[in-house]
Order: sequence, then structure tokens, then C-alpha cells
Amino acid sequence: MDKNKLEVSAKDANNSPTANATYKAIPESEYLEEPVSDQALARLNSHAKNHNNAPEADGAHEKMLPEDDKLSHTVKIIPSTGSPEKKADGFTLDIKPSVVVGMGKEELMKYANDPFWVRLRWFLFICFWLLWAAMLIGAILIIIAAPKCAPPEPKTWWEEGPLTEVNALITADELKTLKSRGFKGVIADWPLDSLQTVDDSPDFQSLLKKAKDAGIEIIVGIEPGTSTLHLNDSEAKDDAYVNYYIWRNHAKGNTTESPNNWLTPDDVSAWKYSDVRKQFYYAPFGKPWLNYRDPKVKEEFSRVITKFLDAGARGLRLTRAPYLLVDPDFADENVGDVGNAAVGQYNFYSHHKTKDQPDLGSLLKSWRDIVKNKTEDGLLMLREDLDNLQSYKVNVSLSIDLPRHSQVFNDKLTSGIQIKKAIDSAQQILEGRWALWESSNTGLDRDVIDIIMFMMPGTSLVPLNHTVNSELLSFRKSPSIMYGSFDTYAVANDSTFAFIRLVQRLTLDDLTRICCFMFVCVAN
Repeated sequence: MDKNKLEVSAKDANNSPTANATYKAIPESEYLEEPVSDQALARLNSHAKNHNNAPEADGAHEKMLPEDDKLSHTVKIIPSTGSPEKKADGFTLDIKPSVVVGMGKEELMKYANDPFWVRLRWFLFICFWLLWAAMLIGAILIIIAAPKCAPPEPKTWWEEGPLTEVNALITADELKTLKSRGFKGVIADWPLDSLQTVDDSPDFQSLLKKAKDAGIEIIVGIEPGTSTLHLNDSEAKDDAYVNYYIWRNHAKGNTTESPNNWLTPDDVSAWKYSDVRKQFYYAPFGKPWLNYRDPKVKEEFSRVITKFLDAGARGLRLTRAPYLLVDPDFADENVGDVGNAAVGQYNFYSHHKTKDQPDLGSLLKSWRDIVKNKTEDGLLMLREDLDNLQSYKVNVSLSIDLPRHSQVFNDKLTSGIQIKKAIDSAQQILEGRWALWESSNTGLDRDVIDIIMFMMPGTSLVPLNHTVNSELLSFRKSPSIMYGSFDTYAVANDSTFAFIRLVQRLTLDDLTRICCFMFVCVAN
């Protein structure tokens, strides 16, 4: 017998082989310090032979080893160091059976070459790459089709400012000087009747030409509500002008008593009697008031606007626009927040019937559309401060530009907390929009007022003879002033007013940190 190999064949009760055990002698150098004697090997073979020939009385091996199971044994002879009952003349026989699970190579090759499985593998392979390519193309299309983060829209010349008011007779050199001092535009009041056109005033035509040569924009100030141009025709009940003004009979036919309790700011009746027409006409500020519910009046003033714009004007400022429309039912005014006012005084009433009517926004929008169509970057603004913006909206869009506010810097505001409250109130009324700021405060230094006004979100209207600091004008062009947030504070025991202008720009690192943070939040 080869001393390097020992084979043992195991058979079941029917003398059929159930297991093949191969015993390989491990080289002596791996586990013995001394060679194994022939007698020791003979005894080991004897033990193995007795083990193979030992009957299994209970037939347990037939129950535990089905015919289709294949069992292999690994036999290892090691020096015996355990208890005496495990020793076999100094050696221990360690038999470790292991069950082979799965198919062999020959069985696997049957499926590997089977046409059905070949086609299935190719089908899954192609589907994987098609889906991967579809996801890649989809991601690219999403990136291309996604709306881009557009940069903020550049501010117009009237949003940058500052603006000032001038006389219609100002010279060309004076206009050039204003331009060099940083003014973007000037406001010049129209000196004639509101229904007369620019063709009727050579002086105003000259002003528009001088402003164009100087490179400075002109805003025409006009009062659209009042006109006497067609009063005589309307009194005579000319068909073309019969409803040009607001005419009203007294309910009782009385020629001496006004139709209702509407007053002028001078505490007198807003109605005047016409001996020609035998009716009252509405004159809230002492002059006959145009009826802008008549399409003819609206159309004529639209022609006036168009003439100004065609001649070179870049915008309009309307005076007393909140009073353009009145209550169509001519109901009496209700008592308002009277304060110290007495009965019969203008401030005794709320003026809800003669001011800020619900359809005022549509009227102003029609004129603003004309300005935008003629100039693209022109503006329509009002001269008065606004108590609210609701009447000046069509749906949610504001029908005017630069809503004005001048009460922030009046003489009564000197402490920090007072200025903060006034500015916060104005921001709330104007809904945070880009506004026109004007100051009449003589209690604060003009330079201090400039610093606040020019740093606020809005345009400054400053006096004609005032020189604005050039560094302040330059700093105003920064993104934080043009586009940034605006937060106000009262510090030092409310004695000092402070504010912060901040524009937030995200860098790639900022976006990366935000994405990582979002991923962590979702993962958790």
C-alpha cells in the first residue's frame, strides 16, 4: 500500500456504494515532528476497515442519505493530544463530511447553451442598457427644458433716479447741469388747460427738445380732472359735450340747495349752479370737473397724452387722480374720523363717495398702456400720497408706477423709533413696492435725509437746488440697494434709526451644502 494515500469505500446495506471517502495522508512535515511508523499506519487501516464493515442496525444511514445525495469525507490524521478515548495509538482520525449544494459545471453548461436562456439573457441585457440610455436622455432633456434662473430685470431710468421738479422755462444749460449732477429725469408741469395739446404751447415744445439734447428725460405733470375748455358747449347742451362734465339736479328741484353734502377742501359745497343749464355742475377744487365715465372725455384726454409722448415726453404725473371718479349714485358722504373737525367741514366726512372709486384702476390702466406702448420704459405716476393701493389695481396688477409717499420725513419725525414706525407703515401701505420718496423735513440735516432716502427701495424726489453726494449716487447702483432686502431697526434706546440692505447670492458651495443637508434630512 502506498503510504501516501488511503482509500476507503463505504457501502450501504444493499451493498451499493453510498459514499466515497478518500483518505489522504497529510505529509508528515505538516503535523509530525517524527515520521509515522508502518505499524501505526496498519492499525489506522484496520480501524477504517472495521468502520466501513460495521452494520447499521437501525438503517439510519438509509434515512439520512438519499440516493441522489453525494457525500464526501475529508480525513485528516493529526497527532492525538485530546482525551484517551479519542486516541488511536497516538493519532486521531478526524472525518468531516460536507454536502455539495448546487449544480455542477456540466449541468450548468446545459442551461448556458440552451437557446431559451440565451435569448432571455440577451433580452435582459438589451433592456438594461435601453432603460439606462432612456434615463440619461430624460435627465438631459429635463435640464435643457427646465426654466433658467433669469437675472433680475434691470432697473429703468426712473427707478434709478433721482428726480426733481423744474419750470417749463428752464434753459438748456441748466438741464445739462442737472444731468451732470446725476439726475435721471425732471418733472415739468403743463401750464395750459388739461385738454389742450402740446401743439398749443411752443414753450413746452422747446422744453422737450432741450431735454432731448441734454440727454435727460421729461415727465409731464398735468391735472386731468379739471378743464374749462368745453364748459360753455356743455352748458348749452351741445350734443358732443352734453355729458363732458358732472351735472346734477337737486332731488327736490331746489336751485339754491346743493344736490348732496359733498364739499371742497375749503369747506364749501362742491356743487356750482349754472344759470344757463339750470343744473349744478361738480367742482370739487373750484373748477368744473370732467366726467370720465363719458367715453368721449376719456378718448380726448388719451389724445392729449399721445401728443405729449410723440413730442418726446417719457412719462406723466397726474395731479388729483384719486378724485377723478365719483359715486355714480351721488350718495351723501358718511361721517369719518373727524378728529377736531366740526360738522360742515371737509375733514368731518370720510370722502368714500368722491375718492378712490373701485373702477379708478381701469381708467388709469388705459392711460398707462398708452405710455408703455409709446415709450417702453416710460411711467405713469401720481402726485398725491396714497392711503392704500386697492383702488389702483386691475386684478392684482398695479396700474401706476412709483406710488408716492412723503410723510416719512416730515418735521414731526426726529427720533429713531419715529422714523422706523413711519417707514414700516409706508412699506405696509405701499406693499413693499418700489416707491417715490420725498422729504419736506427741515428738522434733520439734508445729508442725513439723503442717506436714508437713497438707500431705501425706491426713487428719490429732491429739490432742484440740492446737490446730491456723488459717492452716494455711485453706491446706490450696487445690487444690494437695487435688489436687496430692507430691514429697519431702532437702536440705542430707540433714539437711532438703522437699516440693512442685503442681496443674497448663492455660490456653488452654498448649493452643495444645501443639497447635502436636504439629503441628510430625507435619509433620516
